[in-house]
Amino acid sequence: MRKYLVLLFIVALVASACSGTGKAVATVNGVAITLGDVEALAPSSDTMDTATFDGNLRNLIVEQVVLQAAEQEWNLSFDATAVDDRYNEMVNSIDGDVDQYLSDNGITKGTLRHIAIQQLLGTAIDKQLSTQIGPISDADLQTAYEGAKQAQSNVCAHHILVATEDEANAVIDRINAGESFEDIAKELSIDTKTGPEGGDLGCNAPSSFVPSFAQALLEAPVGELYGPVQTEYGFHVIRVDSRDVPALEDIKSQLEDQIKRQQGAALFKDWITSKLDAATIEVESKYGTWSGAPDYTITPQA
Repeated sequence: MRKYLVLLFIVALVASACSGTGKAVATVNGVAITLGDVEALAPSSDTMDTATFDGNLRNLIVEQVVLQAAEQEWNLSFDATAVDDRYNEMVNSIDGDVDQYLSDNGITKGTLRHIAIQQLLGTAIDKQLSTQIGPISDADLQTAYEGAKQAQSNVCAHHILVATEDEANAVIDRINAGESFEDIAKELSIDTKTGPEGGDLGCNAPSSFVPSFAQALLEAPVGELYGPVQTEYGFHVIRVDSRDVPALEDIKSQLEDQIKRQQGAALFKDWITSKLDAATIEVESKYGTWSGAPDYTITPQA
């Protein structure tokens, strides 16, 4: 869910009004977003080009939708003390001179307060939407486990890469007849990195390789020839020397947390999409027009 919320610069304001002053550049369900609100998101208005302005205005529009919906649906709001506490935690976590750090990163103290509100709101929305997450199915758990095996297994292997399937089968025949895997790799492999090393791939997570090769590393019987396996590079003859695969029970809790995060992200995406679709959003014509689904962005004036 965080990966969606981090796109939003949530400002320290309640759903009834924006804090900025000046002419309205957009409205969300009748609530104005002012030129001052947009300019406050950049260290200097002189440095805000059109694309940056449009991006900041878009963020403020989405933020207003989130704030209004969260207050209406769950009565979520934050007092100044909570915001100050989170802001101070963030400031205190910065090593060195705070002003220099903010300047180096192109943000203002006001933007840092926006981020404090974003984090508070994100945590609160997480809590509300988490009640809608149902039980984890065996199928979902198994799918997550298959992905984890790709990323968390450690497989030590050798391979010989050749251009054609016939060449790969000939390699297998020679090895089965008693020739050395390593010697043939040095002679024939077109993998210029591993060929001179006898085809030694070292020990890696299968996910380090292209999908069909990665799957072969998990399927091949240890110590036996396997292949030919076709990839975009050619045809591989593989020998898995050892394989350490995490047991499902050992990482079940980790996988369940991962699935819940994914379900939460999907719930938030659906939730915010429905709120954006339902909102009445108007942009001052000189700044462009609001485009709804699927982009939810500002289209510049022609």
